[in-house]
Amino acid sequence: MSKLPRKILCDFETSGVNHLYDQPLTFSAKVYQDGKEIDSINTKCRMNKSILVSPGALMVNNYSLDCLSKEQSLRDMMIEINMFISKHTPSSIIAFNSSFDYNFSHSHYFQSLTSQNWYQWKNDGNYTVDALELLRAIYVFSDKLHSINILPGKFGFPKFNLDYVSKNNGIFYNAHEAENDVRSLRDLYGLMIHESEEIENLAHVCAIKKEATRIVNDSIFFCSSLGTGQYLKGRSLVPLAYNKLKNAVICADLTCLQAHEINSISSWNIFRQCKEQKYGNAFFIVPLNRGKIFFTPEYHEFCKNFGNELTLSELSNRAKKIRKNSYIKNAALEAWIHIENLYGHNEKTLESTIYSQGFCSPQEAMFINQFNQVPWQDRWRLIESYRSLNSQSRIIKLAKRIVFEQNEELIPDHLRKIYRNHISKKLFNSESDISVPWTNLPKVLNELKDLKSNAINKERLDDLKSYYDDMCNKFAYIS
Repeated sequence: MSKLPRKILCDFETSGVNHLYDQPLTFSAKVYQDGKEIDSINTKCRMNKSILVSPGALMVNNYSLDCLSKEQSLRDMMIEINMFISKHTPSSIIAFNSSFDYNFSHSHYFQSLTSQNWYQWKNDGNYTVDALELLRAIYVFSDKLHSINILPGKFGFPKFNLDYVSKNNGIFYNAHEAENDVRSLRDLYGLMIHESEEIENLAHVCAIKKEATRIVNDSIFFCSSLGTGQYLKGRSLVPLAYNKLKNAVICADLTCLQAHEINSISSWNIFRQCKEQKYGNAFFIVPLNRGKIFFTPEYHEFCKNFGNELTLSELSNRAKKIRKNSYIKNAALEAWIHIENLYGHNEKTLESTIYSQGFCSPQEAMFINQFNQVPWQDRWRLIESYRSLNSQSRIIKLAKRIVFEQNEELIPDHLRKIYRNHISKKLFNSESDISVPWTNLPKVLNELKDLKSNAINKERLDDLKSYYDDMCNKFAYIS
């Protein structure tokens, strides 16, 4: 597979870290072709009324409090991003910790009904490269670094934060501002290419799920960097069982799995090892669509872990035995049942239906196209009169919420009052459960308390308190 001619380096700054219940605030991207910048975008938006921004996020990204209410809508920004990516499709889309950015893109394409192509970043010939995984792979699978410095943090383990690595390589900028993060990524990515163009090329190959699966299945075993901090290691892996979506596989580390365990280890033990990252674990979940880079067996010399230095022949023999062993494969398949029971998408919220109800159906796509074509003043009428989807459809519910967010004057008075009360109860009830996945007032108060004890910018913190007071007053419960 040859690399795509265009690269899009991009970054989101967001209102929090949960892509289903928080939202993007800013997006920046630069497009490169033949090493030259040919286009760019820098855009921002206001907060949706149905989402409460995290104080911690605002302290980190310093997003203007005025912009939280006065910028364009989130939907308009997502449409702008969608059109920008479409303009440069097909491209390799490169981000630092790309799963974070990709998750926010598809979640809010969906929630904003920008188009039926929610997974644009991995469709139509586009694919996504994770610069963080590339950096880790270069660190693990290189004899010696020549062009890039990767230094330990205060605990003595290699630290891969974008701002930390950038500063250690003479790249100085204001971190956590989307446009500046993209500039830093550009310079750092250039160093990564200079350090190992071979591994950078392989990152583009493995960004295609089909190609990643081919390497995993066709090699007697494969190598990859797994873990973080003290657990970051190169590992020699053999696949055991895929999940239902075929986008992740449970693998055994050949240097850690002992021969006597192969016919006795339980599915529960495999599940526990996959769930808990510990020294000496033999089993791991390896995703095939999150930027992991997979190496062929000759890279095994970079995977000498725990004093167990097996030769290529010994690793290959172990791999052959495991691949032929139906007991351990069945145990891994059963382990997926435990994993899916624990981590499956059991939430019943509207936002989570992007996963629980799957890809956009033809009926949903038809409605989205019509919704985006009619004038705003006609959209509520379209929602109410549409017969191909029932009133409880996720798309109909999202469309109603979008009209409220865009211009609440367009919906009937009694429904507007009901919706505002819903927001008040969900976000601003001081007695609400703090364990909900979205940001609510109790979470805000806890965060503000923690920020106060560690406050560096007291003036910013005072401004945040005033902002939340204003928001509480604005959405006071209306009986």
